[in-house]
Amino acid sequence: MTDSVGSSLSNNTMLDLAHINYDPQLVKQHNVMHEIDIFVGVFYAIFTVVGFIGNTLSGLYFWFVVRKVDIPTVLYRVVTIVDLSTCFTQLPVTISLFANRHPVMFVNYNICVAWRMIFKTQQRYSMYLVLLLSITRTMKIVNPFCFIRKVTIYIALIIYMVYLVTEEIIYMFKESFSYNANEGYCFESTEITIPTEVHDIMYSVELGIPSMIVFFSFVIAVIKINKRSKNTTAVSTVSQKQKYKATMTIVIFTAVFLLFNLPGFINMVLLLVDQYALKNQNTALYQSTFMRYYSFNMSAVLTVLANAAINPVIYVWRMTALQTWLREFPHLKLGAHGVRQNRNFVARNTMNSSLPMAHHGAPRLPRNNEVHLPHALAQGPNSEDPQLSIPQNNVADGVVNLPEKGDTSAEESRV
Repeated sequence: MTDSVGSSLSNNTMLDLAHINYDPQLVKQHNVMHEIDIFVGVFYAIFTVVGFIGNTLSGLYFWFVVRKVDIPTVLYRVVTIVDLSTCFTQLPVTISLFANRHPVMFVNYNICVAWRMIFKTQQRYSMYLVLLLSITRTMKIVNPFCFIRKVTIYIALIIYMVYLVTEEIIYMFKESFSYNANEGYCFESTEITIPTEVHDIMYSVELGIPSMIVFFSFVIAVIKINKRSKNTTAVSTVSQKQKYKATMTIVIFTAVFLLFNLPGFINMVLLLVDQYALKNQNTALYQSTFMRYYSFNMSAVLTVLANAAINPVIYVWRMTALQTWLREFPHLKLGAHGVRQNRNFVARNTMNSSLPMAHHGAPRLPRNNEVHLPHALAQGPNSEDPQLSIPQNNVADGVVNLPEKGDTSAEESRV
């Protein structure tokens, strides 16, 4: 039993397994680690399913329902795509854990290389998205009159993605990749060369500097919000309440991201100290079973997947319009312009929500002589409150037709 994995690798002569790195110590501890692998793999599977469903629904909402496309909405849209990609990317790692750390999909060298490139790109791009989300909101908090053009955000998103992809493609031809069963996924060769050192430094900078900027931005936002809450007795207008709630949503989103990515950042710092400062990859720190076989798997991969699964929960918790849309989800229709609600949904929820109508995905804006009312107010003379009743002939699907300018029929009727 203990040698089953090693023999299965050595007996496979049909595939090129030169990139497979299997630690003999791992085979000896197979009986003990198999149960832990299954336990960790269950969490991978749960986060994958939750993340896939949650980000699919959130993506539909942000892309096809929200009509007021501001900067946070643009960034949330891209975040849902990256999080969905993260859920799919972790499938080979999950399968490997359930398969006694056999490489399975990673047996193919091309898949091994592609996985590593996609994973690292996702990791840094997610950090960049949070950076933009946090900085743009903090700038608004510090200077409410600050104006940021959406086109600037689009250009920043495209430029950084092109930069990351170009860097990985160049590095791909300078380095070799291998599957290491200790971590359960593929990564670059452990041989220290000049390209490896340069890329490791760039990779650490691309993760470390944005993390620090996000952290300081987060601290500034929290301090400013606390000061304003002390100086203001009450938030009076609906617009102010919405802006405050949106700001708190971004603050919470940023805090959760920092929390889930902190273990990976700490582990990366420890590794760099271990390799470059101590010039030793076999210190006592990484000799324990947990640090040797689970620290990187959980801090660099599992926590990223967990973050992708938690994000939709934050959206639903903080966004009233999304909650309403999800309750109406069985009644949605797919049309030529994507996902849309029926007209009764708009009439019932437009005035009952604390958010503007644009966030509910109204199929159209009201005309000059129309106003949307809740369903109960559009019932005419049979309404429970006679003072709120409206003549039924002026009502159609919750839309009240007001008299045009110069039309005196309403005044005459009252006289």
